[in-house]
Amino acid sequence: MPDPTGRGGTVSSQNLGVQTGELGKFANDLRLSAGVVGTSAQRVSQHMFGDGSNGHGPEAGRNYVSQGAAIHTGLENVVKWLENWGAAGKAVADSIGAATVVYSDTDAEAAKKTRQQTQNV
Repeated sequence: MPDPTGRGGTVSSQNLGVQTGELGKFANDLRLSAGVVGTSAQRVSQHMFGDGSNGHGPEAGRNYVSQGAAIHTGLENVVKWLENWGAAGKAVADSIGAATVVYSDTDAEAAKKTRQQTQNV
C-alpha cells in the first residue's frame, strides 16, 4: 500500500508476529556459540608461541627471534578478538533472552486481559 503521507515509503497492514519459543532457541544457540568462541580463545592463549618463555630459548629458533615475537603478538591479537567476539555474542544472546521474557510476559498479560473482558460480555 502506498504511503498516505507522501514520504515515499510503504505502509504494511500486516502484523508482526513474534514466536517466543523460536526466539528463545535462537538466544540459547547464540549463547552456546559464544561459549565455543570463548573456549577457542582460551585454547589459543594456552598454546602461545614465539615469546621465548618456554625455558629453552626462542621457540622459532635463535635466528628467528623477531619473527617468533611477531607470531606471538599476532596470537595475542587473535585471543583478544576471540574474547571480544565471544563476549559480544553472549551479550546479544542475553538481550534476546530478556526480550523473549518480556514478549512472553506481555503476551500472557494480554491474554489474561482478553479472557477477563470476554468473560464480562
